[in-house]
Amino acid sequence: MSFTPAGGRIDLELFLHPAGFTLRVRDTGCGISPGERDWLFTAFHQPQENRHPVTGQRVGLGLAVVQHYVQLLGGTIEVKSAENQGSEFTVILPWHTSSQGD
Repeated sequence: MSFTPAGGRIDLELFLHPAGFTLRVRDTGCGISPGERDWLFTAFHQPQENRHPVTGQRVGLGLAVVQHYVQLLGGTIEVKSAENQGSEFTVILPWHTSSQGD
């Protein structure tokens, strides 16, 4: 929420489908420049431009962790974003069934 200003929006959508589900997170925040998207999912990589526009804090570990777990579950994560227009993250995960008895 720190990249969406007061009065902005963060929308969550969940879509169920036969093969699994899709989670979409969309915000009206500051967006992500094309250069920033190149390292967005790289742990601990924090170039100078990767600073919160208000607080100046560096960011970068959270999305690397999210991507790691999404991949472990056999899913994908995608990002669409434009500076000053917000961002949209889409996680697609397959259904998993337990191979162990209940």
